[in-house]
Amino acid sequence: MQKSAYGKLSIWSKALNAGVWFGYLAMLLTASFIQDFFDSTSWMAFSAAFYLICMLQLMLILLGLQHNRRALLAAKYMLAVLVLSYLWLWLQTWVPYSTYAQELLFGIDSSLTSSVSWFAPDLTWSVVPEQTQLLLMSELLVGSFFLLTLSLLTTQRRLNQLLMTLALAVLIHATVGIVAKYSDVFLMDTAQIDGHYSAARAWFINRNHFASFISLSMCGALALQYKLWMSSSDSRIGLVLLRQLASGQWLSLLCLVLGLVALLLSQSRAGFFGFCLAFTLVLMVSGGFKTILAQHKKALIGVFIGIGILTFYFGFELLSRVDFRVLSLGERGEQWATTLAVIKHEWLLGYGGNSYATVFQMVRGNEELRPLIYNQAHNEFLHIWLEQGLVGLILWSSVIALLLIRALHLLRIATSPVIRSAVIAGLVVVVAALMQSFFDFNLQILSIRLYFFVIMAMVFAAPSIKYRSSRKKRVRTEPRD
Repeated sequence: MQKSAYGKLSIWSKALNAGVWFGYLAMLLTASFIQDFFDSTSWMAFSAAFYLICMLQLMLILLGLQHNRRALLAAKYMLAVLVLSYLWLWLQTWVPYSTYAQELLFGIDSSLTSSVSWFAPDLTWSVVPEQTQLLLMSELLVGSFFLLTLSLLTTQRRLNQLLMTLALAVLIHATVGIVAKYSDVFLMDTAQIDGHYSAARAWFINRNHFASFISLSMCGALALQYKLWMSSSDSRIGLVLLRQLASGQWLSLLCLVLGLVALLLSQSRAGFFGFCLAFTLVLMVSGGFKTILAQHKKALIGVFIGIGILTFYFGFELLSRVDFRVLSLGERGEQWATTLAVIKHEWLLGYGGNSYATVFQMVRGNEELRPLIYNQAHNEFLHIWLEQGLVGLILWSSVIALLLIRALHLLRIATSPVIRSAVIAGLVVVVAALMQSFFDFNLQILSIRLYFFVIMAMVFAAPSIKYRSSRKKRVRTEPRD
């Protein structure tokens, strides 16, 4: 009787485990279609459904079902930094403190203010505490996705399914963006578009954000293709392509081609050239170029010719923007100078999360800048420095440093093609996103930031996943702690 009850519990727990995993993948894909601010109904409903999945996963862990404990331990320092960053934002919402921006806003030092007895605003560290709370909630959602990804990535099958989900995301968004561009159709309110009406953007208001999302989503197809090329010894590109058609791997190749075309049609210089530069740097550091040249020299030449044809055919508008006149920073120079001038007054503690738009409006004076400029610094590091101070900037830099250290360490010790392909692809798209963030605010967009952290979690979890092997003896992919 007890065995029968235990068997039923085991069946139900396994079914629930599978449901949690596929629910997670569905939520990941759904997030790419939400372009609203975090306080919108869409994100609130999404958050409620996602936290339900998190609760189910926690229940399964308590029941003793399999989870990737080694991945969680490997990311312990990253998780600690994230917790500190959340604590920092939480403190900004309630700690009493008067900033330079509040002096400008309320005139605290003026005799007029002191003469009005009933005017006593409740000043907190953050200029906009309600907005800081929203930022904290959105960061908790992103951090929960990071944590759940670490926990759920337990097998090679799940890793492949995650990569295919990312490939499906780039397939959908790239195809829609390309078709919408050539059909002259806009899938968003055109009043919100800040010029560049001929660029591909799909559901994204900003073409640069479309390019950033496409670049991140290409991680899945890039990892699958890299693994395939590393496992193939044929140097003739025709046979390699035929083998892909026969094995069903052509879908990942199609996703890469469509993703590259979408990047070109987005007309985003930072997005396209950032991806190309990141791809080159990562392959040079990892030794990937040396391996590819040794095994697929002729095929590699054919690949470069194909990329060149795509670039000149679909990237004419992008290439036409590459000249000395438009390579200037434009309004960014004035914006960065104003941002730095404000930072110097609160360089250590900042003005509070989500306060950039409010603070910048106070100090911009009569600068004739586009409305888009007012909300974001167009530089991730300056943006965080203004809002969260030097402490927040150090915490964000620590997140990046921990990821790079982990990825480079794995590239040095890992011999499994599955691990290397996942780490290299993840590192390429993450570095590309970071490069773009020096000139844009792509990582401030919640859906893009969510994908960014999911890919980081994949890099941390890759060596601790159970892989299929033809050998009877277990092969170690990571040294014991």
